[in-house]
Amino acid sequence: HSFCAGCVCGWLKQKKECPQCRAPIVAASRNHTIIGIVDDFLQRNPHRRRSPQEIARLDADDTIGSSTLQLRKRGRAHSDASGSDSDGDDDSDGGGGDPVLAQLMLARLQAQMAAAVASLTPCSGCGSLRAADQLRRLTEERHLPASLPDRALGNGFETAILTTQLAQRGSSLGAMVREALSAAADPADPRFRLPAPRGAPPGAPPADPAAQLCERCYSDALFSLAYQYRASLPRSELPQSVTSRPSCWYGHECRTQRHKLEHAARLNHICEPAPGRQRPPRPQPPQPLQPPPPQPQPPPQQPQPPPPPLAAAPAAGLAAGTDDAPVVLD
Repeated sequence: HSFCAGCVCGWLKQKKECPQCRAPIVAASRNHTIIGIVDDFLQRNPHRRRSPQEIARLDADDTIGSSTLQLRKRGRAHSDASGSDSDGDDDSDGGGGDPVLAQLMLARLQAQMAAAVASLTPCSGCGSLRAADQLRRLTEERHLPASLPDRALGNGFETAILTTQLAQRGSSLGAMVREALSAAADPADPRFRLPAPRGAPPGAPPADPAAQLCERCYSDALFSLAYQYRASLPRSELPQSVTSRPSCWYGHECRTQRHKLEHAARLNHICEPAPGRQRPPRPQPPQPLQPPPPQPQPPPQQPQPPPPPLAAAPAAGLAAGTDDAPVVLD
């Protein structure tokens, strides 16, 4: 368990057990992981830092320092836990001890955590809580990257086309965003539209350009404006090697463009998927062969009755002949 060094040293003057679980303490040393977390928290929230007077008082009470304070031998842990130690711990309340200090430390930690959560601001795009320095606005150019990454337009080839056109126009990424946001605010201009917040139902209004966004939602909105700006470039300003390319079957939803530059350069991906040509479903793994269903057995045949016996021949009968000329045998 981890505690404030100055506070726990005052506790160790009275007892040699953990303030939280009451187990005998073997050694006490610095917890560098917790120190790093606290330092990072104070850098992000400098107003939470203690006063210099309080820090000086706690440093004076800290008798551990950067070394390890050995209180017991590890081999005696079992006997110490059973109450056979004789190191001067005269606690006779059955190991319970006075929990006042532990309760104060826990209350202070809970108050600090509650204050830290209260200082967070939700992202207007996804609703996740972020510190103030982790949120960005499209209207503030200081948040813009130095250059667009390759994934901004789906592939590096299309991103390079946009970057080249901005340079030929004498424009910049900031100017592109300002132009796109100005056009998006005009309902009569259909070229630009900000995406709706993440998880919003279909038909939801677009996001507010002045809203605070986390890094992921900010990148989504910026890349959407960059795509729409690239799609709005007149074909007359683009080289023939760009305008003469056929469109990809899947348009901007193509996955191959992301990892095959030859495919991205050969086909145009600044387009919608072809009408009626949705991405085919992923192939399913082959199913194990099932045995054929059993064929129905024919019903058992009933035994045929024996033929009737032949009648006895007369004493003088017809043996052969025709219908009109019988022959009589003597």
